[in-house]
Parts: sequence; structure tokens; C-alpha cells
Amino acid sequence: MKTISFVIVTLILMSSCGRTLVDYVSKEEFVFNNQTEHTLQFKARDTMRVILPQSKNNVITITGIGPEKLYPEQATKFTLLNLFRNYDFSAEEATLCIGDTCVLVKQKGFAQISNYQSKALNDRHIRYTYTFTNAEIDELLK
Repeated sequence: MKTISFVIVTLILMSSCGRTLVDYVSKEEFVFNNQTEHTLQFKARDTMRVILPQSKNNVITITGIGPEKLYPEQATKFTLLNLFRNYDFSAEEATLCIGDTCVLVKQKGFAQISNYQSKALNDRHIRYTYTFTNAEIDELLK
């Protein structure tokens, strides 16, 4: 039994000879601005986030393993999947609470990555910015 274990370990170690494995740390920053008079809440990264009225630069940072270079234009709904922890891979949705009223937002607003402004800060750091507006909140409250 010891011989088999030794052989397996040796094969595993030798199989990586001559190869270098590189992991790159990536960072995605989600910035939320609130131009409304409403307090907004949503769950992100398993924590309830509160965005106060007329506030700017509410930041949620996600650090992980990524490719050597990140490109903002490659952002997809899976980018928000990581933020909202929405495990229904087909759905671009999140719940937004406006005061005491909670609304399921589907494929629009802050639940859709195409509505974010994106900017590469360096090769592995992207900032996504979303601004909540009065028109959007009024529409959701109808």
C-alpha cells in the first residue's frame, strides 16, 4: 500500500515538471451611486447592503483568481452572478428594497451588467459603476 501511494505521489510531482502554474489575483469593484431621495437595500455577497439617499461611491470589492488580463467589455451576467450570488445562471435578477417595499428587478437596472459603466484600472482590476435614478425608482414603485 505504501509503494502504491509513493508511486502516485511521485507521478503527480513529476507530471508538473517543467510547467509553471500561475494564479492571478483579480479584483472587481462595484460602485453604486444613489441620486434618489430613497434609501436602497439589496443583498450582495450574502450581506445586506444599504445605499443612503444622495450618496456616492458605495463600493463592494470582490477579489478572486482570474486570467492574466481582465477586459471590461467581456463582462457578462456572470459578473453579477458573483456579486449577487444568484445561482440561477439564466437569470439576471436581484431584489431591491426601496424603503419598506421590495421589488424583484429582472433584466434591467442594476440587475443587468450592460447598464454599468466599466473601466479597467489595471490588467486585473475593473471598476463597474451603477447609478440609481429617480426615474428608475419611480418605475419600480408603480
